Amino acid sequence: MTCYCIKHGTDLDRLAAAAGSTAEHWRGSEEGAVMLAALVEGDPVNARARDAQWQMEDANRHVQLKRKLMGLTDAPAIVAARPVQGQAAPVLRSGSYEQAGVSGQRVKELEKALDDWYASARKPTAVVVSRDGVVILAKAYGEIGGELVSIHTPMLLHSAMKPLMGLQLAMYVDRGLVALDQPIGRHVREFDRPEDQALTFRAGHVHASGIHFPWSLAFSRLFYFNTWHEALIAHCPREWPPGAGYRYGVVGIILAVRALELLSGENYWSAMERELFAPLGIEDALPGGTGFSAENLARLGVLLHNHGRYGNWELFSEETYQSIVPTSLTPYFPSLNMTYGIGLRAAAGKLGPGSYGHGGGCGTQLLVNPNTRLVFAMVRNEPGEDYGEHLTRVLARLRVLGRE
Repeated sequence: MTCYCIKHGTDLDRLAAAAGSTAEHWRGSEEGAVMLAALVEGDPVNARARDAQWQMEDANRHVQLKRKLMGLTDAPAIVAARPVQGQAAPVLRSGSYEQAGVSGQRVKELEKALDDWYASARKPTAVVVSRDGVVILAKAYGEIGGELVSIHTPMLLHSAMKPLMGLQLAMYVDRGLVALDQPIGRHVREFDRPEDQALTFRAGHVHASGIHFPWSLAFSRLFYFNTWHEALIAHCPREWPPGAGYRYGVVGIILAVRALELLSGENYWSAMERELFAPLGIEDALPGGTGFSAENLARLGVLLHNHGRYGNWELFSEETYQSIVPTSLTPYFPSLNMTYGIGLRAAAGKLGPGSYGHGGGCGTQLLVNPNTRLVFAMVRNEPGEDYGEHLTRVLARLRVLGRE
């Protein structure tokens, strides 16, 4: 646990009032200790720091310390988007129904389904739908903290963050820094054992690690920013050898991002902002998936629709794109008769044949249909009543729209 010791006699309550935070948060949580240390010891800031900004910066320092303790003297890897050769790829943009090749009437029917959903559930929501990058619907509902929600309002990702981590891994794979079927233990030494040779980056991302790591433990121990998490995971019980079974969770992905941190020399989210977000024009995301807008999510969907390109930038190649979309796992793990991708699940039942994407427990969804060229991005902070029924109705309208 991170702790921060203050001088005897320091009036935390008075300091809390001046900083607009609470002394109890500082006293009673690891996040609070990091925040207090940043306030007292850190460099002055001219503007209010983003939520989780201090935790991310603290994690960056821990990654640097970890590399030093491991004796890693090589320069951190630089992963950057490449200029597109030839014609620029589509980007998320405004346009007409005619440009997108959709019926205005069908869009109105889709919008009504969303209106009815909000009228029933009353949960703040933002949605962006695009075809070939052209926005055909962008709408937000409700208020958060007294402010109207917009398509730029940051909301929770939860497990909808898995596509982001999958896209980051794709860039490292594309540059030859790692391979999907390479053991994570080549980088994370706690798992560099003969019995862990099948614990590959693919196994981690498709939830086939065989390590039992409860969700409560993952979140209570700051998965997003805990640089040393593998030391805890190494002591968790093994349910089966890597690749021999499936249990949805987060443990394998934690190990994968810890490996990327050792390569990049910084916290994975900090690196993601430079490697993945900057080429897409994403500037307002909150660290650790604590705030991501519908427009942000739609940009990622367009990147996937373009097979790794966005505007004048190529983030990864066609070959790498094909390696991360859902595919049969049997050739890699004979015991697993299922389809899965890297941060992506097959979603034919949601958006039609060939669709893929991922959702989060908060209700956030990212779905892409390469056949109908549609991207559906929705952010929410909680699912709300009858979430599944409403989502089914909305996506049914979207499938009809896509067939025309």
